Amino acid sequence: MISRVNNYSGRFLFVRLICLLGLVFLIGRLFYIQIYQDDFIKLKVDSRIIYKDLLPARRGKILDRNDRVLALDIAGYSLEVDLDLFNPNSDQIISLADILNIKEKKISEILKKKNGYKVLKRHISEKEKIKLQILGLEGIHYRQNLKRTYPQMEISSHVVGITDTERIGIQGTELVFNRLLQG
Repeated sequence: MISRVNNYSGRFLFVRLICLLGLVFLIGRLFYIQIYQDDFIKLKVDSRIIYKDLLPARRGKILDRNDRVLALDIAGYSLEVDLDLFNPNSDQIISLADILNIKEKKISEILKKKNGYKVLKRHISEKEKIKLQILGLEGIHYRQNLKRTYPQMEISSHVVGITDTERIGIQGTELVFNRLLQG
């Protein structure tokens, strides 16, 4: 009877030892993957992410009877900054402020946040975009957008109307012919 109990406790100890070794192995493997293969894992995860970026359709032009443009869309870009990657030095901040015509203090305030995305400026021109690309700053992205402009300004503003931030007509001709202008 005693030999049976000793035999049973020996097997129980053996199973516990195997489970403990398996657990140590798994923890060691997880540690190895997390510490030494983090770049590989990040690449695998990033390759599985799909980004969708919707480009708005150009809104139609509004012309008067003499074919003068009363309202049209102008292509531009929004300058977005990835705060995890964007780390300019003081000279680059000065150049950035000069190109974008904004104060250095505003750029510095944006840099105080250390993670996420932030729109630095909306509706920059193609020339400004090229100048920024020449600077070669890391962490800057450009998102194409359209800006509704009214060349005749106040002369025709009551008739032409305006659009909201989502480019939907809210007054005047922009509202009445909204579906036609949206395409």
